[in-house]
Amino acid sequence: MRETVAGRAQQLGPARKLAWTGMRGISAVPSYVVLQANTLCNLACTYCYFPERALHQPMPQAVAGAAAETVNRWAVSDPDFAVVWHGGEPLAAGRPALTA
Repeated sequence: MRETVAGRAQQLGPARKLAWTGMRGISAVPSYVVLQANTLCNLACTYCYFPERALHQPMPQAVAGAAAETVNRWAVSDPDFAVVWHGGEPLAAGRPALTA
């Protein structure tokens, strides 16, 4: 049975508005986002794929502000929406970067 966008939206309820994305199973609004506030990480995991983890390169304020603006819109539409902070030390970016 083919699932329609309207049918899926009805299943999820009013919190999750779906728009046609051109791809089946891809929601116009994600259920979570992963943000990396800073490249600095003190964990030094052997499996880490990120070569610049020893550098202190915080997310620019303009990027943090734009991300927060978009994330806030999504969070309002879905009470289960989550932000996942990636990296060993997100707080190394500093309080201003996390409150943007």
